[in-house]
Amino acid sequence: MSSDPVTSAVTAGPEFSLLAGSDDYTRYFNLLTHTFERVLQGYQLGGSGETFEAQMVKVYLKRLIATVETLRMKYRYTPSHHRMLWVDSDDSGFPNAQEISLLSVDLVHRERRLEELPPEALLKQLMLDQMFANLEEPSELLWQLAERSYLERLDEAALFLPFVSGLEHEGALLQGKHNGADARTYTTSWGCYDFKTNRPYIHVLTFDQDASEQPLEELGPSHLRLLKVIGTEGSRVPDVGIVAMAIDDGLETIHPKILKRIGFGPLYTPLTLELLGEPEDRHRRLLELFTRHGDEDDVIMAITDEIVFSKRQQVTKPLFSPSGRVREIYHIPETDPESYRRRASVVHKHVLLPHGVAQHLSDDDIAAIPELHGARLLSYDAGGTIHGF
Repeated sequence: MSSDPVTSAVTAGPEFSLLAGSDDYTRYFNLLTHTFERVLQGYQLGGSGETFEAQMVKVYLKRLIATVETLRMKYRYTPSHHRMLWVDSDDSGFPNAQEISLLSVDLVHRERRLEELPPEALLKQLMLDQMFANLEEPSELLWQLAERSYLERLDEAALFLPFVSGLEHEGALLQGKHNGADARTYTTSWGCYDFKTNRPYIHVLTFDQDASEQPLEELGPSHLRLLKVIGTEGSRVPDVGIVAMAIDDGLETIHPKILKRIGFGPLYTPLTLELLGEPEDRHRRLLELFTRHGDEDDVIMAITDEIVFSKRQQVTKPLFSPSGRVREIYHIPETDPESYRRRASVVHKHVLLPHGVAQHLSDDDIAAIPELHGARLLSYDAGGTIHGF
């Protein structure tokens, strides 16, 4: 762990902190990469790796890993007085969503900025000339070379940006069976990095399309309308039932049947816990667990599945549709407080944590740490293998 957490971070407010120093940057990016790699490995287990959901989740996890590595390149070689990666060290543990948004901005200006920078071969020659002439490291040229490498690495198709639609990519729309002559069934997916929670989310949606409409795989107007509505409603994370109803309301010929949201976070690690200026009891208890039974680069991360499904259809007759519109009625159990609060049919809570910490959790720990309440534990050993997935 950092010997002096006060000097290893600059406080940026009650929720966000700024990493400072190359060691902290290296540690932080390593732990993010290793965490997503562990989850990715978990989707290979239990024979679930070939389902459409598992395949799409793996695509988004690989995008998250690529995004972490892109941020690593962006900040690792940035001049120290410009190095300001904002981390939500309280209720997320992930980079502030603004950091992900700035990747989109860099993509917009990528080609123009590359034209302004000298070519790589010229930069290297200028560096050699300056080193021989001045016997010093050519800092400015190194920064320009690093910026060029970062910009050349930027690839929209590989990154987890604020909103990533599966509908835009080949193989991300699965057509299922025809439901008689009335409808055809599809499954699609999307991901978003939420600005409110500063966490990544993956969505998998199964829905029916009226058979009278142009098939979605033909990429016509029906496909564009669906893409627009999902882009509007799916780029944020209100209650999962609210998203399903909004898509149902927005598209008369599309009928969402099952929507599953997989949310990652909060993520806790000694590094981010040490950044907190006034830690709560749960934070102190987590740091104590790491200190006693874990390692300085271990993580504890919540993974939550929220699922909402339609229990029946109902024909309504709104003012501007006197002939009636078909609406899905979603199952929201009032007897399950957690599901009812989230407007979901069912909620599954999991926590990824080190095997040593999992073995030493006490009832008091579970009572003090909300993420552990009713959660299934997914422990990983020293070799990174996940158990219980």
